[in-house]
Amino acid sequence: MTHAMPSTLSHLVSRATALLGAILMCTALSNAAAAYDRATEADVLAMMDAAIAHYDDVGREQAMQDFNDLDGEFVDGDLYVIICTLDHIYKTHAHNPVLIDNDILVDIQDVNGDFPVRMIVQSAKDHPEGGWVEYTWVNPANDQQEIKKVYVVQHDGDAFAIGYYLPN
Repeated sequence: MTHAMPSTLSHLVSRATALLGAILMCTALSNAAAAYDRATEADVLAMMDAAIAHYDDVGREQAMQDFNDLDGEFVDGDLYVIICTLDHIYKTHAHNPVLIDNDILVDIQDVNGDFPVRMIVQSAKDHPEGGWVEYTWVNPANDQQEIKKVYVVQHDGDAFAIGYYLPN
């Protein structure tokens, strides 16, 4: 008399092993996404210098097209160039183009009740040569709410902003 138990047990162990493997793979992929190469303050300052030089070299229209190109040289992980008018209107945003020319941004708050676009514009007005603001925003590199530290310069009558995300 043979028992079906070893075959059933073997099948269950095989399925459990496959499930565990899938869970571990998902965890590894999730950790890899969370552990991306984060930008630094120095990266922000270097990109700002490059962005302003590019803007001055190619002109406003071409620079805005280049800054909005998600695959272009002015998007690097969580770094990207925002040009915002002093009337609170985004002219560039490679990661979220729906924000471009959208007049409701002035009233958008972060999870702490801060108004990021107002903060960017105020910084450009108060510190045209460059200043920093911080607010909480969704990091496009990992879809997590994180503190974003943004460097803002007023250039050609607009606020140029580039920021990086601080890990939680």
